Amino acid sequence: MNNYKLCNGVLALAFMLLLSTPAVGSWSDNAQWYDEFYQYRIPVEVTVSSTGLQQLSIASDTIVNAINLLEDIDYSTKYFDYNRVKLVEYDDNGSIVDVDDSSGYYISYAGPELITNGSFENETGGVAANWSWNYNGSFNVVSGQSHDGSKCLEIDSTVFDRQRIYQGPKAMAANTPYVFSFWCKHEATDYGVAIQVADVNNSWSALTPSHDPYLRSKYWRQYQVLYDEPNSLNIQAQISRNHVGRDYVDDVSFRQASIDFVFAPSNTGPKKYMLYYQPTQSMVRMMPGRWLATVPAAAAALNNTGPAQRYDSIVKYSVYSGGSCDIWFAETTQKITPAMPVPALQKSAVTIECAQNERQSFQLVLKPKTALTIDTATISALTTGSDTIPAGTSYVKIVDYVNIYTPSRQASNLIPRIADILEAFSVRALSAGGENTALWFTVIVDAGVAPGVYSGTISVGVDGSTIDIPLQLTVHKFALPDRMTFRTAHGTNWFGYSPGGGTTVYEFHGVTTTSDKKQLLDAYYDVMLDNKDCPYGINAVNWYYQYDPPPWGYNYDYPGNYFSLHDFDFTDWNAGMNYWFNTRSANSMIIGHMNGYHANYFKFLDGFTVAWDHPDPSFTAITQLQYETLIIDFWEEMAWNLIINGWIDYAYILIDETRTDNPAYDYAYGFKKMKHFMEVLKSNPLTAQIKIMHTINYQAAYTWKEFPDTDTEIAFKDLIDIWTPMMSDDDYCFYEPYNFTEYNMDPTQEEIWFYTVSSAHQNIDTNGLNNRCLPMKSYFFNSTGFLHWAAILYEQGPGGSAGQVNPRIDPYFVYGNGSVNYFYPPGDTVTPTPDFTITPAARLEMFREGIEDFEYMVILDNTMTAASAAGIDTSNAVSLKEQMQRMFTYYNRWSVNDEYYLLMRKRIMDEIDTLNWYITYGLPGVEITGVSNNNNQFTVDVYASNRYRYNLLRADQLTNPQWQVVDTAFVETSDTITLTDASLGGSQKAFYRVEVVIP
Repeated sequence: MNNYKLCNGVLALAFMLLLSTPAVGSWSDNAQWYDEFYQYRIPVEVTVSSTGLQQLSIASDTIVNAINLLEDIDYSTKYFDYNRVKLVEYDDNGSIVDVDDSSGYYISYAGPELITNGSFENETGGVAANWSWNYNGSFNVVSGQSHDGSKCLEIDSTVFDRQRIYQGPKAMAANTPYVFSFWCKHEATDYGVAIQVADVNNSWSALTPSHDPYLRSKYWRQYQVLYDEPNSLNIQAQISRNHVGRDYVDDVSFRQASIDFVFAPSNTGPKKYMLYYQPTQSMVRMMPGRWLATVPAAAAALNNTGPAQRYDSIVKYSVYSGGSCDIWFAETTQKITPAMPVPALQKSAVTIECAQNERQSFQLVLKPKTALTIDTATISALTTGSDTIPAGTSYVKIVDYVNIYTPSRQASNLIPRIADILEAFSVRALSAGGENTALWFTVIVDAGVAPGVYSGTISVGVDGSTIDIPLQLTVHKFALPDRMTFRTAHGTNWFGYSPGGGTTVYEFHGVTTTSDKKQLLDAYYDVMLDNKDCPYGINAVNWYYQYDPPPWGYNYDYPGNYFSLHDFDFTDWNAGMNYWFNTRSANSMIIGHMNGYHANYFKFLDGFTVAWDHPDPSFTAITQLQYETLIIDFWEEMAWNLIINGWIDYAYILIDETRTDNPAYDYAYGFKKMKHFMEVLKSNPLTAQIKIMHTINYQAAYTWKEFPDTDTEIAFKDLIDIWTPMMSDDDYCFYEPYNFTEYNMDPTQEEIWFYTVSSAHQNIDTNGLNNRCLPMKSYFFNSTGFLHWAAILYEQGPGGSAGQVNPRIDPYFVYGNGSVNYFYPPGDTVTPTPDFTITPAARLEMFREGIEDFEYMVILDNTMTAASAAGIDTSNAVSLKEQMQRMFTYYNRWSVNDEYYLLMRKRIMDEIDTLNWYITYGLPGVEITGVSNNNNQFTVDVYASNRYRYNLLRADQLTNPQWQVVDTAFVETSDTITLTDASLGGSQKAFYRVEVVIP
């Protein structure tokens, strides 16, 4: 039988001389893995007595508890992802028989409607029956606006006061799912109307539902959320006036539900299944995506379940076992804990790969069997035989443990010790049977390194002897750019100040002089930029100017009665900028920071502040025109300096979290002031080139109109250059596609960054992929940057959040362990003399790898564009993007399968190489011209094209085949070649294929 297939640059010829069925032991021991997307599976044996849709009694807690036996960092039973389950049928040999795509967890209603008159059709004088209603005029039943029927509820509000109507109390059973649903149409300018379920006996506090967007659509849309509480409660359903503007609500419903595993076998009898499950990170419950009107009465008998299995191929494996210790490889996504077991998977060498101009990190973990001392740890020079990466380009650190006393809110269990502190390598004594010790290696591959497979040795000195472990590094044929596409502004504002009066970063390092402070600041920034992570502001050197006050006085408009700014001197500032932008390839810098409350004052006048229309009596009042000319003069000089030096694209003015024009809050009239400031800058051709970024945690930025009765567009549509919504706390976000599309904006064309306050993306006590994958998640949601408020904050005093202490002692912070420290102080106490030691967290290097992953996607997109223009098929690249995107299908929930993530990374790198080769040398022109099997010799004739290698591969079986190259030829120019297997025995079975390989 001959079978030809050209796929992903490989032409395969399968030639079967004899086919036999391999014998296996227990069907589940070596069963085929259905899909690497799922990292876990559980063997399930079932007896089916009828066909068609039926139940299978498998609780979600059973699945999670089984896979948690394999992990040190537990997965949550509370936040089980019902939509990441697959049932696959197997035969006695462990081969896949069928994939039941209809199988999975379904939700259905299991109780009566608990809301009376949720449609608001029964009303008198605008007051709906059966609702507690104290605010006539704000809440009205109206006609002509409803989702269906004839009436709906209108909530019209001029103030954000949380007044509410409600129904209740109603009994809610413990450990029972309930679905709360409603239809809503949104015309408000701040928060959307709050429609929620609250606990009557706990100060009316709202219960936590599954994800519910804060910003509603401007069109009628149904919203469904899932509640499930561990205790019986008395609840009320409430509609709160949390907005300024007008909202409409209809068809409110609250009903008990049932979540059941359902499948549809096509025949009866005993069956063998694997139940696949892929956990996702989240802080909200997951609503099953599939509904049933009625749960089927039929049920299959569950006979047996086996232990959970984990897919392991590249993220961790053993590389050495001796009398004194075991040594095993771990990807950086693996968080090391003291008793983490040695992996069962074994390999003879460490294999890693990366692009040119990239740093590639990995871990080696030593588990001591006897008392020993680690003396040295090095990587030799790496060579292909013709090209060499010198040994000096690599470095090694020890990953020290940090103690965790309070779990982060995103964590599902307490992990007392986790490796996170990257210390300089030093001699370490380990006790017999003691804790794992992780070594963190980073290989630096410069832009000029030739592609190829480099070999070398990792040497670990133990008690004066050396353990050598082979290392193989594949350097791909493409290079990352010097300046990353993914931009960051990682908060570094706390060197000389600590909220709450805690110890500052300068104090921890014992620096007091101006020169020492700058040296320390530069050292931190250099380490950040080594890791492609750009500090929030990257220069401690000021620029200078002189000014003259208005000649006829403040707060008086008269021709020429303005401030005069002159004698600008950027010399020192530009010297610093030249280093960061031109030498270190930084890609962002915040050059101005304000919020709406501060947008109409100016404080850069030798310490005194002037303001237009501001309530602070300590500010010197000036007129609107004086203010406008002042900020134009100031920012125009900055813009011109940035433009002539080529830095304008990297500079941003940040307008921080700002509310709408609500006088009940400190940020009173913030949006009007913010809009005015932006309009002034956009009116000048130079200052208009400085990008304005707005961090959004109040959705009115998408909807607000200063004059709603006459404005045809939202106020900020053409004023905000970088929309930066909070995607934080992993239980809510301020980004939905309709935020843009419903207001005549294309989210794929707007520049979008995300920012976080509290997220598993920052935390120590979380799955390692969480710390890495934020840039990749950003890519799939059209975001090209990330802002975080603090990366180097070591201590807050009693007045700060939770009284945070030195993270070496306890890294807990109210937003999560390690969330504000991507570095550690040089010691446990304040040093009396200057200490310039910089100690990054492992999470910093992991984040760097995520930024590099983002760059792969950008390079893949650019390569696909070039390939399509050359007429080359890019369908495989499209498929790879779709496969990676499977991990990021929700804004605030993502897959934590590092195996799949890193496998896809490898395949994407290979695809970039393949497409680039095709662009350069054309597609392989392949034709099989002859096949023969004579005198125990198998021969295939191939017409081959230039610059490709052709391999003849043989295997002895097709079940888990082990293909080996039996002949090979490299073709410089198009020609006919003959590939031969001369070692085939007379009675030997064999299977062949020919592959085309890019050399």
